[in-house]
Amino acid sequence: MRTILFIAVIVALVGCKGNQNQKIEINSGWEFAIVGDEDFKPATVPGYVHTDLLTNGIIDSLYWGENPKKYNFVGDTSWVYKTTFILSKEQISYNTKVLQFEGLDTYTDVFLNGEKILVTDNMFLAYEKNVTSYLNEGENQLEILFKSVRKEGQKIVDNYKFYTEEHARADADNYRKFVRKAQYQFGWDWACPLVPAGIYKPINLILYNSARINDVFIVQEELEDDLAKLKAEIEIASNETTTVDLQVEVNQTIVKTLKNVSLNTGSNNLYVDFEIENPQLWWTNGAGEQPLYNIAVNVVKDGIIHDTKLHKIGLRTIEFVNDWDEQGRSYYFKVNGEPIFMKGANYVPIDAMLPTVTKERYDEFIAQCVEANFNMIRIWGGGIYENEEFYDACDAAGILIYQDFMFASFMPPADDPFMENLEKEAIYQVKRLRNRACMALWAGSNEVESAWFEGYMPKGYPEEVYTIDHKKIFDKLLPSVVKKYHPGIGYVRSSPTTGTDSIMVNTRGYGDAHAWGVWFAMIDFNKAKFGRLTRFISEYGFVGYPAYTSLKKYMPVEEMDTTSAVFQFRDAYIGIQDNIRNFIDRYYPQPRNMMEWTYVSGIMQGEAMRQSNEIYRTHMPYCMGALLWQLNDVWPVASWAMLDYYQQWKPVMYRTKESFAPIIVSIYEDKGQCKLYGVSDEFVDREVELILSLKDFYGKEISRYSKNHTLEANTSTEFHNFSYKDILNGEDAANVVLEAVLLENNDTIASTLHYINRPKDLKLNEANVSYEVKEENGKTVVEVSTDYLAKNLYLIDSKGEINFSNNYFDLMPNRKVKVYPRKEIGADELRKRLSILTLNEILIK
Repeated sequence: MRTILFIAVIVALVGCKGNQNQKIEINSGWEFAIVGDEDFKPATVPGYVHTDLLTNGIIDSLYWGENPKKYNFVGDTSWVYKTTFILSKEQISYNTKVLQFEGLDTYTDVFLNGEKILVTDNMFLAYEKNVTSYLNEGENQLEILFKSVRKEGQKIVDNYKFYTEEHARADADNYRKFVRKAQYQFGWDWACPLVPAGIYKPINLILYNSARINDVFIVQEELEDDLAKLKAEIEIASNETTTVDLQVEVNQTIVKTLKNVSLNTGSNNLYVDFEIENPQLWWTNGAGEQPLYNIAVNVVKDGIIHDTKLHKIGLRTIEFVNDWDEQGRSYYFKVNGEPIFMKGANYVPIDAMLPTVTKERYDEFIAQCVEANFNMIRIWGGGIYENEEFYDACDAAGILIYQDFMFASFMPPADDPFMENLEKEAIYQVKRLRNRACMALWAGSNEVESAWFEGYMPKGYPEEVYTIDHKKIFDKLLPSVVKKYHPGIGYVRSSPTTGTDSIMVNTRGYGDAHAWGVWFAMIDFNKAKFGRLTRFISEYGFVGYPAYTSLKKYMPVEEMDTTSAVFQFRDAYIGIQDNIRNFIDRYYPQPRNMMEWTYVSGIMQGEAMRQSNEIYRTHMPYCMGALLWQLNDVWPVASWAMLDYYQQWKPVMYRTKESFAPIIVSIYEDKGQCKLYGVSDEFVDREVELILSLKDFYGKEISRYSKNHTLEANTSTEFHNFSYKDILNGEDAANVVLEAVLLENNDTIASTLHYINRPKDLKLNEANVSYEVKEENGKTVVEVSTDYLAKNLYLIDSKGEINFSNNYFDLMPNRKVKVYPRKEIGADELRKRLSILTLNEILIK
């Protein structure tokens, strides 16, 4: 039965009905089917074919077992979505009516009342169509045909003008790079192929009688302590020659009005200068507060507000410093004039099913980044330009964005149709994001430059692919769009890059690097210094398995064997198990079961990244950024992620939270010689006392060194240099641990434990760990203590739902530590679900 939708009109403005602009969401009454099949089923918009198939019971759980393998047919099939909506006499009377498609994925033909009105070929581009002449009073039918992405992409390959026959053979099956669609959807080393289609963002009908604001850019022209001078650059579409008033509001107070502004029919570009007195500066997380100003621009005619455009802005300066110097080429950011070390990770979409991600999920996700002491996220070029809610959360939290354009590892084509499509995409996305306080850098691609220079492009690519195609896109088109539409922000042509063809990417000292020496080259953790330590580390990582409690959510218990087909299907990257086993042999005792396998691989990932994090931070200001690969997963899988698909913190997230703290003390060892550093992100010096103690595993202090130091602001300071031989003085390294503490006025502001031997070589005894779950001030708390060193103490929530304020940590004897669950749970419930595992149990098996 056909469903007729009586649309609820969403009106954002106040004024006289019939004069104010209206925005109608066309999000109900949708149905879908395979093209040619009349058996239509209910559909959700925004949504994807996969999610609609799930809702209708046509396919099983999307992420269970090997199910994703069964659903590749979606990308090979054409689908149709349709709905019917009603317009009232008053609505149809508006002079101009525009259909706005915020996100269609990807190749579509759009029909309104039987007429083809639009053809789309880019999921990253919003489309608009003036449909005034197509609409009826009463019933209107909207139908969208989604064509097979694989088939459409292959058509482009088949018709593409390659430079040589060898070039054509090299790209014969590489249709993905010709398609303006999220590249991870075709499969990556942490994502299975799962090629969706659908209306993944809202569809709106915009109605206006006179004028509509298409865009507002808030330009910060001067920023002083007592005054901020700003300019609103306003783009207005008008369907008549008329005059209007323009108002600028700051936090709901009108601060500037321009009277009787002339509008011509068509597009109008206007400017309004305004000021904010005593501006409050926006800072990155950890450096200060994040005040945001609500800036509204109103178009007023005959005393009625016809349209409003609202932006939240932060007043700040962000300078990307990428200068040649005596050490190579710098790569760092100044916020409000202060150089700030960037701490964070690389982000991929939270879920392969993009429309399922809610504002609440984004908010919680960014809150976890704040808790882990992040101040930057890199949005990786094989994913998507994120939704507004993601950037809203980053603006509010002080998380800067290092934003890739959507290219990853493959050299894109550069013929005229592709370039025209890309230019529209780039302009749309740059204009969409340029008012964001969080935006810090645009990067042309992920690893397209390094793929060329480091030789993992397909064989057979001629020189012209780089000297012509690459330069057309990444040296000309994209930087010109950024310069024109987002002046003042930094641009680099790729991540990583040295910024010049004459110096190889990942050359030490020049620009940013993707430092993969530990994982892919399998060098020891503490040798990361001799890998790709450079001015900014924009990728580095190590694989760790999700917790056993997460495995149980997507894999049958009988398949929990490293040799099973399901288990290996979830090892998205070939070779994960070999690398994990190699490193376990070097560092850790052998796990005996799947619980221990996930636990040991996890704490090993945490330790590998803790050491890398601290190496990069202790080398500031030479190195001024560390972004781990990767922050999260798009589906349940074994990967480099710090948060698994279910948002459970792996050990690496806890260790990163510690090593990204505003102040740390770090011990770096090389060939038996140690350097001890104090690192501070703060803008003031501190007078501290360093205490370095050698202790046995019962907590007995064997020796002590102490000295007063100045912990210098916003840098790394070497405090002490010593050898293992001297500090051990005959003690067995397998029985002792070094504890370094920084005290200020007798209060601990930073501490660390440093083991001379690797974990597998420690002579650990049983640790009698006791814990009490109780209520304190209305909050549940777990108080933990031990009579002997508890190595990598793991608080296990049997349901795999609770992250804690700390976990997988080393607990020295005779100290009580309080750990808090990150979500509300009663003490009685947590007590039922809680158990403990330590590395001691595996070592003394």
